[in-house]
Amino acid sequence: MDKNETAKAKTNHHGDVAGGKAGMPAGAKKPGVGSNKLLALILIIIVAAAIAFVFFGNAPKGRQAQAGDTVTLDYIIRGANGTVLDTNIESIARNFGIYSKDLTYQHFTLKLSPGNGMVAGFTDNIINMTAGQTKRFSLNSSEAYPYDPTQVFELPRESVVPRTATAVLTPAEMSALKIAAGSTVTNKKYGWKMTVINVMPDGKTVVFRQNPSINQYFINDGGWPLVVSNFTDSDITLRLLPGINATYAYTDATSCKTGIAKVISEDNSSVMVDCNNPLAGKDLEFEVNLISIANSTAQQ
Repeated sequence: MDKNETAKAKTNHHGDVAGGKAGMPAGAKKPGVGSNKLLALILIIIVAAAIAFVFFGNAPKGRQAQAGDTVTLDYIIRGANGTVLDTNIESIARNFGIYSKDLTYQHFTLKLSPGNGMVAGFTDNIINMTAGQTKRFSLNSSEAYPYDPTQVFELPRESVVPRTATAVLTPAEMSALKIAAGSTVTNKKYGWKMTVINVMPDGKTVVFRQNPSINQYFINDGGWPLVVSNFTDSDITLRLLPGINATYAYTDATSCKTGIAKVISEDNSSVMVDCNNPLAGKDLEFEVNLISIANSTAQQ
């Protein structure tokens, strides 16, 4: 083929392609091959992102939380079987039957530093999170709340208080209660009547004689239910009436670390209580949504 024919052939070829009459040019790929590979790549990316979300949480860009920062977050704590055990989210607490009217449900603020009251494993997992991120992680019982057998105590079923009581009153209280020898007032702690025996020379120290009734029932400051089981001229005997699995404030802070005692057993002479954290001895799964990060040099 001479140069003119070659040129004509090229012209016809391009013309045919433009007109849609010719076959595919040499070296061209079949339709759809490139697009299929692109779709496959997109699917791989989506699957990888889903796996990362499950194991690491969604991680939007932003400054990462560091030791010393103060963070605000929401949390859900589940047992190994998935049961919700604790949360600061009211709707979750209600849905899973753990709502308590005695608690305030609001965002939880925490300083990422030792001694913040949280287990170290929890704080460590918040570090490097970013605001808006949700993260799931697990802690075994030794990492979270180890069970401490020394936090189980035996309390006597009965206690004794003296029949005579002394109180120091302010002038305003003396006037309001109309304190005078022989007058009667109500004991705010126990609910029974008291008779004024004497007012000391200082004019503010008052001696009372307490006058309970047998089987008189009352709740003390820690929420413990008690009843008057007996009294003599010198003493009043009080008997605890707790319920199994009920929890009460335990003011003996030198021994009860949590300040809350759960009744685990009782008999005629004693009551056994457990001051361990309610989550102690359990493997736990945490879900944390980090809302904000703040420190002295950076604000979110």
